Amino acid sequence: MTAADPFDPATLAALAEGITATAVHEEGFVKATAGPHGVLAELQVEANLHDLGAATAAAEILTVIRKAQAQADAVLQERVQAHVAASMSQFGGEQA
Repeated sequence: MTAADPFDPATLAALAEGITATAVHEEGFVKATAGPHGVLAELQVEANLHDLGAATAAAEILTVIRKAQAQADAVLQERVQAHVAASMSQFGGEQA
């Protein structure tokens, strides 16, 4: 009986499944939900954001999106790290 390859693409893709993270602008003008790899799942923008002006509004939107993306990627990194550590321990490798 051969063990499944713990590093095959399907296994690693499964680790990313279901991950989302949400970030909200400090004043609540923007809410972004993202998945791993930068995938934007949802973006909510309040009408009063336009009061900030176009350049500031655009910067605030991008900042919130980037925060959500970074949070989702951090969760994925934790999952992959745990998976790799568990896989290495099966082969007598060192766990971090």
